[in-house]
Amino acid sequence: MTIESTASERLWSLTEAACSEMISDDQVRELETILQTDEQARAFYFAYCELHADVHAVVTEDRAMSAVREMLASDDLLEAENPSAPPVLGFLGGAVRWTHEYFSQPGPFSILAAAIFMVCMISILSILPAPTYQPSHSNHACTTSTSGTGLRGVDKDGKFKFVARVTGLHNCKWSDNYLPPLRYAHLGLGRELKLDAGLVEITYYNGAKLVLEGPVEFTVEKANACRLELGKLAAKVPKPAAGFTVETPGMSVVDLGTEFSVMAEESGSTEVHIFIGEVEVQQPGRNGAVATVQRLKAGQAIRCTGGGFHAIPLSNRYCVRNMSQHAAVSTLLASAVAASTFDVDDEGWTVSVDGTDFTHHATGGVPGGYIHVADQTTGETYYFIAPSAFHGDQSGAYGACLSFNLRVRYVGEPNRQYGKVVVGQEDDVVIVGNGKTIVVRSVVRPKLDRWAHCRIALDPSGGWRRADMPERPTATDQDILEVLSNIEQFRIRGEFITGKDVADLDNVIIQRGKQ
Repeated sequence: MTIESTASERLWSLTEAACSEMISDDQVRELETILQTDEQARAFYFAYCELHADVHAVVTEDRAMSAVREMLASDDLLEAENPSAPPVLGFLGGAVRWTHEYFSQPGPFSILAAAIFMVCMISILSILPAPTYQPSHSNHACTTSTSGTGLRGVDKDGKFKFVARVTGLHNCKWSDNYLPPLRYAHLGLGRELKLDAGLVEITYYNGAKLVLEGPVEFTVEKANACRLELGKLAAKVPKPAAGFTVETPGMSVVDLGTEFSVMAEESGSTEVHIFIGEVEVQQPGRNGAVATVQRLKAGQAIRCTGGGFHAIPLSNRYCVRNMSQHAAVSTLLASAVAASTFDVDDEGWTVSVDGTDFTHHATGGVPGGYIHVADQTTGETYYFIAPSAFHGDQSGAYGACLSFNLRVRYVGEPNRQYGKVVVGQEDDVVIVGNGKTIVVRSVVRPKLDRWAHCRIALDPSGGWRRADMPERPTATDQDILEVLSNIEQFRIRGEFITGKDVADLDNVIIQRGKQ
């Protein structure tokens, strides 16, 4: 830290006072001024608070050392030195005496004490809930700092209370002059989040999980509620957290055990989309009275304006519902030479012979949309066929990889011989270009009824072979590079099950190699 010695000591003192409930109003203002103007001070403050929130009542290192000394010097441990003790106890007594003498020395004792202290801290971290404590400067209901840091929030009893924590950050760009949270940081009542871009995942202690997408202005209101002033929010609320409420400038959304999304606009309008379960939406009337209440079920969506509620088509495209999936896909897309995510339509993909019922689904993918095909059971193996966006010179992908998500499902009559995933009988991926055909087999291993991520290296390590030559020899570096430099056909196998089946495809991405 580059803070001068005096300033550093003052920051430490103020932070310690805040966490130990001994801070005055003047000290709070001083601390907030330091945190607003010094980035390194903010990093120190959050690191200290993170440790304090997890450890809470842990004893100091000096007390731990004293306890170790007392334990090693106790008569109970050394009574085995009694000559009348049995031989085994006599041996143990000698060992204890030697241990006591050795660890009584300054060096070994410090090592042992430090080790015990760390073990104690780890144990406490695993069992302690987030702390609740009473700051001396707070005696009123939920309060948010007017300085813009969003650090101060207390419940109706005047206690600073943590109710959630940050469980994920992705490509975040925070608003200017705003103090951002650390990953896994606890969030207290009144905590504000102001994000210009990127994603933040918040998990409440009751299990409710939210994904915020910037630009967004968000506040932790209660242990089971939040306020979305601006931006997009996707919520997944388990039954124990039923009743979780999202407040916006135009309405309130009360969860009834479900998964839904909310978008609050600068104009004051709000959209709500229900994916699973039910919610109750409320539009406040004058003087805080509830003017309109409506219950929405899965598959429904509404837009709330000053004129009331208006039904709109359900959409999964405008919000991110699963942050980990989105982050994984966006990372791959950042280095793609060609890609299809199917979030809007089928993007020109088709299906080969024996495939039927080729359709696009706007929701249910990894994440977002995906394409679907069913088996005609004519005896042929069906493939998903890529459009022209994947053709031409893709040589920049050499040395990187091809990736996609695949899901298969058996839909025929129950039969012992059918319904199992079969690999190795057909080529999984086929790429044709410059008069050569390269294929891989027994590499893609889809899973029944759930998405599998498939990744194939675009070099000899991927297992490519020359299907256009007798005995199908291993494709060389030159073979693969020549095909990639002028792709004419590219298809991915969809049929892996004997009997009547269906297959789904999502996120086909050809990554760029190292140049």
